[in-house]
Amino acid sequence: MKQLGRVIAEENGAFRVSVVRETACGESCASCSAKCTFKNQVITAARRDGVHIGDLVVFEMSTGKVLTAAFLVYIMPLIVFAAVYMILYYCGSGEYKAIISSAVAACLWFAIMHFIDKKLKVLFNHTIVSVLDEQADEKGSC
Repeated sequence: MKQLGRVIAEENGAFRVSVVRETACGESCASCSAKCTFKNQVITAARRDGVHIGDLVVFEMSTGKVLTAAFLVYIMPLIVFAAVYMILYYCGSGEYKAIISSAVAACLWFAIMHFIDKKLKVLFNHTIVSVLDEQADEKGSC
């Protein structure tokens, strides 16, 4: 997955890159009626020689890492919900208790993801691929 962003800071041997999520704009400001009223997302990318604060860069995360992150955030809560429901329902806890317990378990999954978020960011790091010139800024971002 490649995206466009602007380097805004350097800290702890890595760059902070401001990026407009492509899905927020429909991949083109011309097709967007939101007038870019949303905030840019800031990500951390591994340091690369020849990149300076203010540069427009292309960064990427491998497809496998993107799919793993999506699995952890979108699919695992459903698996947790279904597993807890089936275990409790078939052990005779009753439907109401099984549903409530499943919802609590799914919420606990999200809480766990929230608390280990900083550790996961190290695993799901971005890499700066190239530095673009300023003409690309007018074409590719808001």
